[in-house]
Amino acid sequence: MPRNPRTLRVVLVGLVLTLLLGAAVGWAHLQSERREDALLISLAKELEATGLCANALQLLEAGDTAKLSALLEHRLDAALRQADRLVDGGARIGPDLPNLRESMARAAAHYERRSDAARRQLARQVLSKMTDGG
Repeated sequence: MPRNPRTLRVVLVGLVLTLLLGAAVGWAHLQSERREDALLISLAKELEATGLCANALQLLEAGDTAKLSALLEHRLDAALRQADRLVDGGARIGPDLPNLRESMARAAAHYERRSDAARRQLARQVLSKMTDGG
């Protein structure tokens, strides 16, 4: 290490600037990865919806309502279980997204019509947890 105070200051400033530059580059890389992850999740969600709709329409066109009902029932159950896991992990829906809150209320109403008390209750619990943390 240099003994001259001026040289020592220059070395220290250089080290601090190097650390700051490294932190900035690391932060930018992390933000880029987060954006890519968000895009991939959005794409996967849209592709899943595309597949579900295409399959449902194909069954509808073929008049196979029993398979159509089973397909939609299976996907609804899977979505309910995943939503429950997500809200247990801390995910919440704010008041500015009423259509998303209503989707869980419609699921609860569906289970009510099907006399499925366990799933109706789970849908209501998920709705409560995702809107007010309850």
